[in-house]
Amino acid sequence: MKKAIILMLCFGSLIAMLTSCEKLTIPSEENAESTDVQKVQILTRSTTDDITYPLTVYAFKSDGTCAASQTLSSASESLSLQLASGTYQIVALSNTEGYTLPDNPTLSSLIRISSEQNISTRPLQTGMANVAVGTTSQTVSVMLSYRVSTIKISLSGLPSSVTAVSMTVASQYSSLSMEGEYGDAKTSTFPLTKSGDTWTAQTYTFPGASAQTVFSIALTTADGTSTYGYTYGKPLEAATPYNLSGTYSDEELNLFATFFNQGWNESIDLSFSFGPNQSGGEVTPSTVTSDFPTAGTIWDGHLVAYVYDDEGNVLESSATQGLTSVNLLLLSLEEWTKVCSAYNEENPTEAIEYTDSYCEGDLSGWSIPTKAEVLNLIQLYNVSHLASMQAINEVIVSAGGSEIVALDDDDKNVRYLCDDAEQAFTWRLTPNILKAGATTKYSLRLVNHVKAVKE
Repeated sequence: MKKAIILMLCFGSLIAMLTSCEKLTIPSEENAESTDVQKVQILTRSTTDDITYPLTVYAFKSDGTCAASQTLSSASESLSLQLASGTYQIVALSNTEGYTLPDNPTLSSLIRISSEQNISTRPLQTGMANVAVGTTSQTVSVMLSYRVSTIKISLSGLPSSVTAVSMTVASQYSSLSMEGEYGDAKTSTFPLTKSGDTWTAQTYTFPGASAQTVFSIALTTADGTSTYGYTYGKPLEAATPYNLSGTYSDEELNLFATFFNQGWNESIDLSFSFGPNQSGGEVTPSTVTSDFPTAGTIWDGHLVAYVYDDEGNVLESSATQGLTSVNLLLLSLEEWTKVCSAYNEENPTEAIEYTDSYCEGDLSGWSIPTKAEVLNLIQLYNVSHLASMQAINEVIVSAGGSEIVALDDDDKNVRYLCDDAEQAFTWRLTPNILKAGATTKYSLRLVNHVKAVKE
């Protein structure tokens, strides 16, 4: 269910006439000086009446420091901040029980899951918006979104000798910055409880930090512990419940799962058996006559982003020794800017049109990167390892391509489209993959898959 909270900012006597609106305007003084202090009233409203309180709201200055904050204990309370004229980023947090918040936060401060097991009993929600006080009027709304995944599991048919069951999920993020960047990969472990003949559990954890997710179920008996592992070829996503059900028979544990999005998109129901990670895209057979190409080099006129095996595991060059074939993920030499997302009303197919028309040499069949591919790319080339990014850009330019622009002229992260142009990411170690906006323009790099076979 979508949950939204509208932060409505107004001054003094205007409160009464504005509280019936869904979105409210921030009036301001045309000639307010930067040192003037304005009393800003922020009223909260929800489209669903089920926002969880307490709700904490922060106002961060442009340098990332916190100018003011307040916690609301109920929807009937209004929030009043004393803010000097200037630009602020508003951050709202809900469902924070089970999370550790910084005492004196900045925008880069981290929210962490409190438990050592990297799980929580509450689904954290956050929302952000930029506001200008003392300039021109504007309308401000903050949408609260779930920043965690829900994992719900039910196992039946387990032997009566089983005394304890637990699940480990690898690997998940364990922190979230105030500005919305995930970080610090860890495993998440939680116990299941028995009710009748069924073992169940439900928990929340930050999204996946790896290109694939490994579920490990441990069954404990008097004779010891047996572990069953299942690999899902994608990272767990925020705001997505994962419902897993398993049956045990003949010493085999069969696990099935259904996934659907909650709060952002229409429900999607999937059933599948967990298996090895499969990278997206069609793999086109090809042939090399000597050694396999390595990541970060030009092969047959194309940039090799990384090399992976048939199970989707990224391979170092030393790991390809003795293999007769490998798969290559190629990154386009060309880059597109100011591209519309799939949610743009006027041009929702712009990114897809680039994939259909792009041909590099004689190689066609290019595609927009999937989330799994993005996570693999980020591990290899990101602005946290600037030397790697500089090196790869030198290779791209030497082949006649255009550089990857990870940062704009103001040193802000440039967002690139992925996942059918429905999501966008940054070239950081924690890429912060989020739903793309309907009006924002993005950059775009395409990928392709080729199978390299030794003669």
